[in-house]
Amino acid sequence: MDSLHPFFVAFDVPSDTRAIEIAHDDLSGDDILEWGLVDPQGVFRGGGGGNEVNAVVGEAATSRPYVPRPIAAGT
Repeated sequence: MDSLHPFFVAFDVPSDTRAIEIAHDDLSGDDILEWGLVDPQGVFRGGGGGNEVNAVVGEAATSRPYVPRPIAAGT
């Protein structure tokens, strides 16, 4: 995979979801996640630059720099 080109990973979110956590680890010290989140309505929820820890997006709290608000069901 060419790390210089962004790609989308769609996933289904069930109704009544209160938070989403993205865990990642390639088992190296160079594991850095660059990602953003768009909800099913196309609303940008935020993007993290150089996050090395798991990312959490929820209705009450989020990791930096995401926006807390209800999680919409859908893809």
